[in-house]
Amino acid sequence: MRIILAIAAVAALGACSKPAEEAAAPATTAAAAEAAPAAAAIIQAGEYTFVDKDKKQGTLSIAADNTYSVTWPDGTTQKGTASEKDGKGCYDPEGDKDATLCWKNDPPAADGTWTATSDDGQVVTVTRVST
Repeated sequence: MRIILAIAAVAALGACSKPAEEAAAPATTAAAAEAAPAAAAIIQAGEYTFVDKDKKQGTLSIAADNTYSVTWPDGTTQKGTASEKDGKGCYDPEGDKDATLCWKNDPPAADGTWTATSDDGQVVTVTRVST
């Protein structure tokens, strides 16, 4: 019985006490919002070259409307539409909507090149040739 009364007394004291004041959330200012840089687009119009693991080179051209043309190292060509999804650049070839291939870009190296890895494990080194 004493244990029940002790628990009831602690509960009653807790109910009477003032709740702790919550810390005020810092106000976001317009200046702080403007200072935050926008993330760079993954898909950018321009001309690119890429080199695969066997040191074979291909080319990629992306137009302002996100259509692309690629020449693979084996000489085959492909056209389609480029888009961004889940932080990756995705390429959807014309006529085959199930063949979309997405690539994750690593940050650029000091020389401006970067490594891109496809969802199926292909790795290429990319260089932007022109805008």
